[in-house]
Amino acid sequence: MHVVIDGRMVSNTGIGRWLENIVAPLLRANSGHRITVLVDPESERLRGFDGAARRLPRRAPIYSLREQWVLPLELRRCRPDLAHFPNFNVPLATGAPYVLTLCDIIYYCDPAACPSRLAHRSARAMIKSGWIPEAFK
Repeated sequence: MHVVIDGRMVSNTGIGRWLENIVAPLLRANSGHRITVLVDPESERLRGFDGAARRLPRRAPIYSLREQWVLPLELRRCRPDLAHFPNFNVPLATGAPYVLTLCDIIYYCDPAACPSRLAHRSARAMIKSGWIPEAFK
């Protein structure tokens, strides 16, 4: 099975550490599954992803419109059996089955924690709309 993990938040303290603690043991497990971790082109901190890291061809900032087309294109190139997203910003057209781990809902709860008003509104809209629960059906 080929699993692609969205690792663009690798430099974040909370989700980045969580990614490291999930990906590194998966890579050491010798399960026979192929693990690919997508990171931004300029990402310097790969936290034990070793050869599994695949740099995106162009930057796809988190919570941006660009991630809505860069990630689906990259998923089509990778052709995973499963994609994993560590946050609610799942592309609307993933093109692959996916698992979502909702690690952090601060953007949903606290507008002051968001980088922009749009990020807060986006988080609230995605979670309230039922888009996120669809991932669990």
